Amino acid sequence: MPRLLHGRMVTEEELNQASGDLAEFTAQSPARFALTKPIDSHSFDFLFPTLQEDDANLLPQTATMPALLKKLGASMVDVDTPGADSPIPAAYTYFGQFVDHDITLESGSATVAELLADSLTPLSLADIRGAVRNIRTGNLDLDSVYGAPAPGIRRTPPR
Repeated sequence: MPRLLHGRMVTEEELNQASGDLAEFTAQSPARFALTKPIDSHSFDFLFPTLQEDDANLLPQTATMPALLKKLGASMVDVDTPGADSPIPAAYTYFGQFVDHDITLESGSATVAELLADSLTPLSLADIRGAVRNIRTGNLDLDSVYGAPAPGIRRTPPR
């Protein structure tokens, strides 16, 4: 591939040639993961898939439920002495958040304002399974460190 000097205008022909050379090189390179397309989104699912099929396991869908859930959340405040350190090391929080952000990303279901609105209603089971999409994999791809897609780990099967 020809070297291009700094400040020189690149022609479309040179750009196409460089693109072809790069594609040819990457097809043979062990680093070809760096140019693969990102994964398709997939639906989130439930940890225990059969529980939500029984209405007895679900919260009642009433107009007061969002307010009751907010009240429950407000009751879960830390009552430690102000200014005192928590007995839980901060590393657990940061590591847990790092892992969570590496395996899940959902950005299309609602805005923060919509989530805080008094008119918030729960999503139906069909909406959860059909509309709420995860655009990350369940693996630790480390794409937040290396960019997407991050290098995969090649494991040699035991003989």
